[in-house]
Amino acid sequence: MAVHGYPALQPGVSNLNNIRIPVHFIYPTSEYTLFKASVEAFVQRQGPDNINTKLWWEK
Repeated sequence: MAVHGYPALQPGVSNLNNIRIPVHFIYPTSEYTLFKASVEAFVQRQGPDNINTKLWWEK
């Protein structure tokens, strides 16, 4: 069902993420290496660094 004019997204048939649509790109290792304090501060505020952590506009 569409919400506010946006289509209702469904995970693809080959989705391996417990039938969920990923909502967050994880930080690459280089970010942890070069900007560790910034990444850790973000994780502290936003939540775990994984593909299922909702971002600020979804909370």
